[in-house]
Amino acid sequence: KDPNLGKWEKHTKGIGMKLLQKMGYEGSGGLGAKRKQKDIHRETAETTVRDDRFDPPTAAPAQEEVSVKKGISRPVEVVVRPNGLGLGFGNFKEQSQLKVNRQIEAEVRGLKLPEEEQRPKAKGKGIYDGIDESLLPSTESLLSRANGWRRGNKKRAKRKIVSYRDILDKGAADGGDGPSKLKIIDMRGTSALPKGGTATTTMDSATAVLIGEELLHNVTLLLNTHEGQLRTSSYMVENAERKVASLESECKEMNERKEGAKRRSDKMKLALDVVEKAEVLVERMTTMEKDRNVSENGRLDFAMDSLQRIFANLYSNFSREERMSLKFDATLIPSIVNPLVDSLTSTLNPLRMGDYMSWMNRLAVGIQKLCATTGSDNEAYALREIIFTQSIAPWITRSLSSTKWDPVANGETGLGIYEALLNCACKSFPEAESEENDILKDTITNEVVNNAVLPKLLRAVSRWRPEMDRARQRIDNPLHLWILPWLPHIADDATLATLLADVRRNSKKTLSFLGKSVSDDAAFVRACISTLDPWKRLLGESAIFELTSDLVAPRVARSLARVEVRIVSADQDWEQLHVLFDYFEKGLMSGDEFVSLIEGEVLPAWSYALHCALKRKDRGDTHDFKGCYMAWKGQFFYLSANARETTLSPQVVLRSDPMVCRYFFGGLKMIEAAHKSNETLLNDLRPTHPSDYNYRISLMHRSKVRQPQNSEESSDVNVRVRRRVQKNGNAGVAPTFQEVVESFANQHDITFHPKSGSNSKRDGKPVFMFGDHPVYFDKNVLFAKRGSAWRPISLEHLAQSC
Repeated sequence: KDPNLGKWEKHTKGIGMKLLQKMGYEGSGGLGAKRKQKDIHRETAETTVRDDRFDPPTAAPAQEEVSVKKGISRPVEVVVRPNGLGLGFGNFKEQSQLKVNRQIEAEVRGLKLPEEEQRPKAKGKGIYDGIDESLLPSTESLLSRANGWRRGNKKRAKRKIVSYRDILDKGAADGGDGPSKLKIIDMRGTSALPKGGTATTTMDSATAVLIGEELLHNVTLLLNTHEGQLRTSSYMVENAERKVASLESECKEMNERKEGAKRRSDKMKLALDVVEKAEVLVERMTTMEKDRNVSENGRLDFAMDSLQRIFANLYSNFSREERMSLKFDATLIPSIVNPLVDSLTSTLNPLRMGDYMSWMNRLAVGIQKLCATTGSDNEAYALREIIFTQSIAPWITRSLSSTKWDPVANGETGLGIYEALLNCACKSFPEAESEENDILKDTITNEVVNNAVLPKLLRAVSRWRPEMDRARQRIDNPLHLWILPWLPHIADDATLATLLADVRRNSKKTLSFLGKSVSDDAAFVRACISTLDPWKRLLGESAIFELTSDLVAPRVARSLARVEVRIVSADQDWEQLHVLFDYFEKGLMSGDEFVSLIEGEVLPAWSYALHCALKRKDRGDTHDFKGCYMAWKGQFFYLSANARETTLSPQVVLRSDPMVCRYFFGGLKMIEAAHKSNETLLNDLRPTHPSDYNYRISLMHRSKVRQPQNSEESSDVNVRVRRRVQKNGNAGVAPTFQEVVESFANQHDITFHPKSGSNSKRDGKPVFMFGDHPVYFDKNVLFAKRGSAWRPISLEHLAQSC
């Protein structure tokens, strides 16, 4: 072994020497055909290597000489598998089964091949010899085809067609007798051969071929050949005819497309001409604006007549399908109508128009004529909607949004313009269905009211301040005159709730202002009636009653306390009492508060004055006291001849109240005691001094009387709910806690509604208004706001606080 060989490998992994050792290298000698050999004598029992695949198990001699060769004597044979050839197909031999490779393997291992593999195989014909390769592909044919791509293969010689004359001439030129040296094979089949003849019979055979049969064979051959040519020619002719028909159809289709494109081009030119005419009309309308001799109605009539001629031309030249494909409603119609209508309305201000109703009526007639030119109702609806939603409604919106319109000062003008616009939209197409009119009205309302009117109303309400009309002793610019007419047109509930909240706040401000500005008590009550009466249904009874209790009832109580009771009924001043009756009859005051004012402020003064008069020694005849009694009883218990008896009639409420009846019964007893000169009884019937009793005490007593009833009713809420669940048990519907609270509020005449505006949520839960107290529900627990904190509360305590 050479010590210098691979000396550097001590610094590496030595992969090179490892590879050489796997190839049989032992440190000396070589690899391949030029390797060195040496003789080695080994003991048979220790060194002989046997492979059962090559050497059969035989008895070996005790010792023999083995020639060990290092390396291989020839390269390993490689066979390329043809593309697509499966394993084990045909007689293809794998690389490991080749005889050469088996010999190399035996040589490397130092073994001997079996004798039958050492002997060469005898050459012979295979079972597939002579069979065309195209019929039965073999391994050799596949290998030969696989190698056909390699460079260097000789090109196949081209076939050359030679006539039989050339063959005969070539035979004669070779020195023979010509055809005698050629072997002629008869290809006509066995029927043309003589009996016992073969296909290799030559022309010099003793048996001759019949002339008729040979002619028949040749004629048949020619017939078949020409028949095939005729079939081919017929197929080619039919194919050509089909191609000609297809080309003619394509030419016809192309001509039709050409004509259609020409028609569309002509119609597009017509549409462009119409657009150009519309532009000319816009310029002419601009010129007419400067002409003072042309009135507003004249310009409107000119614009509508011009549009009618343009639309008549368009709809007569374009079919309905063409109008739909060209999207008339979305493109062409707006490009014609909008510039012309905008030019018409650009210099008009509906707030300054003297007779905007007449102008709107003319516009409705013009649009009706335009709708008549369309081909269907749907197109008429679309045309009307384009004119109103894209031109007229935005024009009105811009006018009402400008600073020239004040909803407080010019509220009626703006409302009149808006209503005239709605009437114009309905009159512009009388044959339209009510649903289509409602849709158009909603669109106009959303454009005008929500975008222009409602924002101005909200700003005006927030900035409104009451102003006093000294002559009539009432508010000069009341809220209901310019807000109520717009309320039917407001569809947004949240915005309406915000507006009503502002109205309630301003109503409270108005009542406070009236209390400071109006000195006369009766005028104050009448002014309060005119302020609250328009809003009693919108604000609700609870809100109205609360405003009355806080700002009106104390002033009325003071005015009633100042009324002087006269024994002579003709001298009695009934004005304050009648004003109170009117206020209650309007439904602006609760029944308890009304009766408490009578019981606490009027009846104690009357009974005390009557008792004092009866105690005087110079009281005179008791008939005067009888007249006083009947006069006061008539005011409290009996209606006038022209009045209708209702549940809100003051006399009905008073005569059904026990305390009021008790006062009159006491007065009657005092008169009876005076008539009988029973001073002891008269002293016992002495009433309370008016200064010791007032309407607040009476109202408190009435609340205490009602309190046990309310507690009994509230304690029975769960029972009623339970009954309701049992009643609806078959339907499977149980009331929610919110429904229970709402039912409880309705039974106690307390308003219950969701809170709007700011602070309408509490921890993600909706806040409701229970009377004036904000509440919310959390897991069937009622929370109410007390000061700045939310605390749980029962329904009974919440009802008492209300």
